[in-house]
Amino acid sequence: MMTRLISLMAVLSLCTTTALAQEASLWSYTGNATGDKGFRIRKSAITTDASRAVTFAQQFGTNSPKKPKFAVWDFSTGKRISAWRGETVSVGLAISHDGTKAASLGLSATDEGPTKIDVWQVASGKHLMQAEVKPRTDVRRTTIRFSKDGKGIFVLGGNVQIVDVASGKVAAVGKKRSFPAADIDWSVSGDRFVWLDPANMYIYAPSEDLARNRPPKRTIGMPYQMTDARLSGDGKTAFVSVMPNDGPRAGHQFLGVWNTVDGKQLQLYDCQWRESEFLRNLHVSHEGRFAAGSRGRRDVLWIYDLKKNVAPDFPRERMVPVGFTPGGVLIVLTPGRPLRFLDPGTFKIIQPPLTDALRGGGKKAVTKEPRIAKTKPKPSQPQFRTWTSSSGKFSVDALLIRIKNGVAHLKKKDGKVIQVPLTKLSPADRKFVTQRNQRD
Repeated sequence: MMTRLISLMAVLSLCTTTALAQEASLWSYTGNATGDKGFRIRKSAITTDASRAVTFAQQFGTNSPKKPKFAVWDFSTGKRISAWRGETVSVGLAISHDGTKAASLGLSATDEGPTKIDVWQVASGKHLMQAEVKPRTDVRRTTIRFSKDGKGIFVLGGNVQIVDVASGKVAAVGKKRSFPAADIDWSVSGDRFVWLDPANMYIYAPSEDLARNRPPKRTIGMPYQMTDARLSGDGKTAFVSVMPNDGPRAGHQFLGVWNTVDGKQLQLYDCQWRESEFLRNLHVSHEGRFAAGSRGRRDVLWIYDLKKNVAPDFPRERMVPVGFTPGGVLIVLTPGRPLRFLDPGTFKIIQPPLTDALRGGGKKAVTKEPRIAKTKPKPSQPQFRTWTSSSGKFSVDALLIRIKNGVAHLKKKDGKVIQVPLTKLSPADRKFVTQRNQRD
């Protein structure tokens, strides 16, 4: 009897040790812990250099839920740095560029309750500040960002406001109290700031324009519906998820690229789906090779190869991108699972911990402009071919110059250019045009 009791105690001790070890590892942490059943990671954020991550876990399936949990993790080891309990449900999460402070934009349980900003010290989990944001934010459009120096937090939730970390004072951005903004982003260098409204993209210099209520550095009128914006490291390039309002491409999802210095559009990538669902949670890799986002309300992962101008064929799974490491690894959050690491080119899971090469060293932020913004993808070598009408009665030897608004522009050997609607070309010619667009 005594032998069985000792064996049982040993098993229980081993299980407890294993549970605690799993709880303390980022690679196995889902929010659950000893005595806290039903918790799940709902939000996460990473530093620019992917050296640290902050997670928010919430409990479900109970009438008297426990306080939500926050934790900060070291990416190089997977070990937990600190953890604490919060009072409100986080709808926005951020970690400062240097990884020393974490912030949450939280909503109270009642619809009439206030929206609050909480800031904690990462090393100890000590609560540093709480400020109330008025009016109550729009949960569907909520983003918070630390300023480059970590002294301020920009809050977006149907309006744009600045919270001073030291004093907790909240100030509206600009002369008006509210802005109908859709998304917001900072450049890594901290000298560019972009936000979207239903008709325009605004580029600000925070230290000059926002602080002194000056007009934006540049306002770019947009004939699109827009949801997400992401700036390159140096702030000179903006990546925006857009959907044309009218015309033959209405209802199609695109990823647009703009030069924020002169306002010129550099590229427009077709996301290759037609359903009326927006691309959200947009992220672009540091070197500008890949873009990633979540598609529709189910948060199906979408990845686009900006260099090849094509979306790789991979299993569509429910994942929300958290960001890229400087080494090009995509970090994603899957419901009920720990953070996962993916190779965006092959969609293969990379087992943690990441090597210094994949993580990017975690020593400095990348501030180079993405290469894709400088030049458009090179087209394949042109070739003359025989084009045939859909009826088969007419044909011509010509070179395909471009496709615009559903019309093929063909240059004959004598130099004359003719325009032929794609609908009047043979099925083989239409297939050739489709393959040519994908290849180029």
